[in-house]
Amino acid sequence: YSHDMSVTYVENVNGTIIRIFEKWAEVMRGHTSQHGEFKAGYARDAVLQIMDNKGSVVLEYKIANIWPSSVPDIQMDGSSANLITHQIGFKFDWVEKTGGSTN
Repeated sequence: YSHDMSVTYVENVNGTIIRIFEKWAEVMRGHTSQHGEFKAGYARDAVLQIMDNKGSVVLEYKIANIWPSSVPDIQMDGSSANLITHQIGFKFDWVEKTGGSTN
């Protein structure tokens, strides 16, 4: 494993999701002070579930000590009515398959 993960998501109308990641990144390193926490203060365990079209979990992974490594600047483009998507980069220590298909 490369210990890197990239996630693309569709932002909601209030910009709630990107704000969560911006706050998380600020804990890691403040944008004005350049001070931050040690890894134990910002890395978290997570569960990634991949679902089929009916909402059933087909794969599940436990991800140990994950944190955002790249949070994008918000792009201001009013030239179209497309959905706003963001891509967040993550780093993690290890991943373990914990459920879903055995194939």
